[in-house]
Amino acid sequence: MTSATQASTADTLRQLLPMTKGFRGSLAGSFALRLVSQATGIAAVVAGVLLVAASARGQVSVWTVGLVLIGLALVKGLTRYGEQYLGHRVAFILLARLRVRFFASLLPQAPAVTSRSGSGDLLSRAGRDIDRLEVFFAHTIVPAVSAVIVSVGVVFAQWLLTGWPAAVVVAVGLLLAFGCAGLGLRGEAQTASEGARLDGQSAQFAAETMHALPDLRGLHAIDRRLGRWHQLNRRHADIMRAEQRLGRTRRALVTLVWLLTVLASVLVSTADSHGGGLLQEPLGAALVGAALAFSAFAAPESVVGFVNEWRAVQAAALRVQATITREPEVTFAAEEPPESSAAAAESGDRGAAAVIGPLVYRHDAVGGAHGPQLRVPEPISVEAGSHVLVESSSGSGKSTLVDLLARVHDPDSGSVQIAGRDLRELSRAELVRTVAVVDQSTFLFDASIAENLRIARPDASDDDLREVCATVGLGAFVDSQRQGIRTRLGRGRGCVGLSGGQAQRLGLARALLAETPVLLADEVTSQLDARTADDIRRVVLDPASGRTVLWVSHRDDAWNGPVVAVGETGVVRLVAADDR
Repeated sequence: MTSATQASTADTLRQLLPMTKGFRGSLAGSFALRLVSQATGIAAVVAGVLLVAASARGQVSVWTVGLVLIGLALVKGLTRYGEQYLGHRVAFILLARLRVRFFASLLPQAPAVTSRSGSGDLLSRAGRDIDRLEVFFAHTIVPAVSAVIVSVGVVFAQWLLTGWPAAVVVAVGLLLAFGCAGLGLRGEAQTASEGARLDGQSAQFAAETMHALPDLRGLHAIDRRLGRWHQLNRRHADIMRAEQRLGRTRRALVTLVWLLTVLASVLVSTADSHGGGLLQEPLGAALVGAALAFSAFAAPESVVGFVNEWRAVQAAALRVQATITREPEVTFAAEEPPESSAAAAESGDRGAAAVIGPLVYRHDAVGGAHGPQLRVPEPISVEAGSHVLVESSSGSGKSTLVDLLARVHDPDSGSVQIAGRDLRELSRAELVRTVAVVDQSTFLFDASIAENLRIARPDASDDDLREVCATVGLGAFVDSQRQGIRTRLGRGRGCVGLSGGQAQRLGLARALLAETPVLLADEVTSQLDARTADDIRRVVLDPASGRTVLWVSHRDDAWNGPVVAVGETGVVRLVAADDR
């Protein structure tokens, strides 16, 4: 991923500004209201000074002063509210759309994307990083442009009312203030990038810790884990303190320039050679000069606000963009016409033959990660409707072979074919209709049993769901629940938690419900007792089903059919049952 140190402000603007298309009318309205609000605020200060002075001399009544100031205050309040409403409305709509786009971009990358970025880090990008972009849409575009225009307007008003020397003083002061607002911006990029990276690491660390909490508790390792958490927090806190120190320094320098400019403006405005402004009276010129100089610094002050966040916005934008634009590890063919889909559905109850290889797959080709490397020197043919054992020791590549068959990854060379077609020729929908995968870890949503099962087949009837639950040995459990298949799973109030074995069987029921011609069963009985495991094995390997099954296991001495053996070096070969 491109680091924040390599991203210029122009790059970030080119990335984010096009997103405002369709909302530029609202942004223009926000901009106009901000100009009116700031102009009204300046006018209130200047008019207040003049009116109070006039009132003291008896030239204007106190009621007139009060009414004018109240009217200006109302206008400023209403325009300020309108500016904030329009700006934040645009920002929140754009963030919502960006979040939808972010999750949509993950779909073609799944499930391989989680091997390159952990789920916690992805959630950090989808949540915190996208939220941080609100600063750009709501607090950067309009304030930045209006700051320039208001500053020019104040300098012009100073020149018109009190003369060019005072106008020069204010102009120089504003330029110095804007320079102070951008102080250290170049060197801040690395700090912001490191802070964004630590945000992702912290989110990933928290997700892993919560997932592994039972193991950590059982191993009495929670304190050691918390020690690592404190280290991350200390590094993050150091970065935040550095950013805050720089932000305070900017504000302090801008404030100092502000005070010096006001003082210099007063001195210059009261001089006899004040430059030929409209206000010839020294006291009036001094008061107006001070009021204008004082009001002018609202512009650089607002700039300091978003500059303090700008590098963090850039780092967040890069992390989000890197995820959205990341090329999927596998690219599916276009969806086939409806008639092709119907034909595929009609043949869905029959098994499909598979030909694996010859192929070579190197796991380190993806994101620098290292893992099992597979090589199939000779093609392995699996007949339609047959049951094949995939056997090897732990870590040699059984699950990697399953991933290739399920097209989580593509081989670096060679191919995998099912029903006479290379998997790369199938659309995603065709692959889902052809291959189902059940592994040893089943994810269940916080939803009812029925909703979890209908992920595989949305049109399944309640009777279909009860039947498949009974098939995998969950019939008695479902019948024992008051709400049956409507029972909500999860850990909240009114929910029912499942054991590891029950979750595994529900995952298998989901795969069976899909009725795909090919089933990949990866250690599906690892959390079951021997008797239940035998029952499940008979269900999955039922010859009457007609499905093609690849049964993954460490070792199965009772197996009397064909075996695909994965050696410790990652070489895959077909072994006859008699040769085992």
